[in-house]
Amino acid sequence: MLPRPNKGLKNEIKTTIATIFLLVTLLQHVHAIDEGTASSWYFDLVPFDLTYQLLATNTTGNFFLGYANPSMPLSLAMSNNLYLGGHEAIKYFFNPEKDLANFIVHYAVTIGFDFLANYLPFGLTWLHEEYHRNVLTRYEVSSINQANFFPFGKDAVYVFGIQDSGLAKINDNHNADFRRLMTAGVEAQYHQIQRLQMYNFFYKEKLTHHILYILSTYNSIAYVFSSASGDLDESVDKSNQKESTQHERDFTGPDFTAWVKALFDPNEPYSARGPHPLGNGINRYIKSSQLSKQAKYYLANVSLLHIINLVSPMMLGFTEIPIGTNSNGPMSFNFAFRNILTSFGTDTNLDLFFKDPTLNLLFTFHVYQNYTSTFLGLEGTLWDYVLFKTPARLTLRGMVWQQPKDQSFTTTEGAFGGLLTLRFNYRIGLFSPYLELEAKTPGWVMGNVFLNENLSGRIGTHIYLPSK
Repeated sequence: MLPRPNKGLKNEIKTTIATIFLLVTLLQHVHAIDEGTASSWYFDLVPFDLTYQLLATNTTGNFFLGYANPSMPLSLAMSNNLYLGGHEAIKYFFNPEKDLANFIVHYAVTIGFDFLANYLPFGLTWLHEEYHRNVLTRYEVSSINQANFFPFGKDAVYVFGIQDSGLAKINDNHNADFRRLMTAGVEAQYHQIQRLQMYNFFYKEKLTHHILYILSTYNSIAYVFSSASGDLDESVDKSNQKESTQHERDFTGPDFTAWVKALFDPNEPYSARGPHPLGNGINRYIKSSQLSKQAKYYLANVSLLHIINLVSPMMLGFTEIPIGTNSNGPMSFNFAFRNILTSFGTDTNLDLFFKDPTLNLLFTFHVYQNYTSTFLGLEGTLWDYVLFKTPARLTLRGMVWQQPKDQSFTTTEGAFGGLLTLRFNYRIGLFSPYLELEAKTPGWVMGNVFLNENLSGRIGTHIYLPSK
């Protein structure tokens, strides 16, 4: 579920956005960083994603109907394409580099578009819910994304159409995945921010994505804070009084009270939640008042740590920072901190972006934490590397980590693991068809639905469109 902020939070959001708008206007218009000429608008299509599509086929009963349950990579690509297209169109009609008036109108229209997209299929809310649905599809549990029905005016957007038996199956037999189910929505939001930052940085797109970064990050922070403070308890009571069938209920209610409850009580059967207040099914929603003192304290601390997601020059629209030249030409870098909630606790990480005319590199340092211990991980990505001055391109991503054994919230024992992604594409005009293989050991990885070991293959194409 993705709730709409209450009145107090709405006022805070308006004030925050207005402040950031004025700050960005001054910083960028008066002290603009020269980022060179934009190269292209990067568009992505991922029509085939195995092994996930086999699970989607089993869930819906038909391969083509399985596309109603898009994978995390496909969902991310579809949502990114919406924002890439929208922001590119706004830049085309209101070129912010023309003059101050155009600059201000460009920002105002972008803010309006990003708010509107919240209620559209493929928008931020849709993506949030699709990552939740990915975990349900992982265990062949059918569901419906309410964001597909243009939920204007809704206080909260649901993943619904689920029977209690499906949720009990995941909770009782795959509790680490059940915990990941609760946090996958906000994981989607930070995954999108990271990917759009990569596109802007590596391809010099100069698109105004940072309004979306701010809206999405503030929404996530507010959601975690609201869960910790108990602000959502009243809405839970109201929902429970009007939702008479299992089909119409959200899969979990407030995401993070359910998440922290499952962290502290991983062996509690789903049925222990007791009967629904209307007597039909299980009481799915967990209120803050139902949490133990330790769980409330942990969630409050996590909500404070979540503020680190605002720390990046990219949040203010500064896409790249020049750092001189090497033998290949001009060099640039940037950075972003992130705190992401996981199946075992948190992943606090630092992204370091680097590029010169021949290299696009992203390094990420991970600090994984459960309730008792800290574990480390390292990630490196070589992005869209041109092979031997030919149309062929290579993307290589590698990760090594030590995460809590069995994704446990309380263990002090770590388990080593890793991931390797290899993508080969060949550019033909505007198109660049690709084949991607990804293999991983057991462990949590942002944007990969499998907590167990997995081998997946994807076929898709990139599209490079000229940018204004």
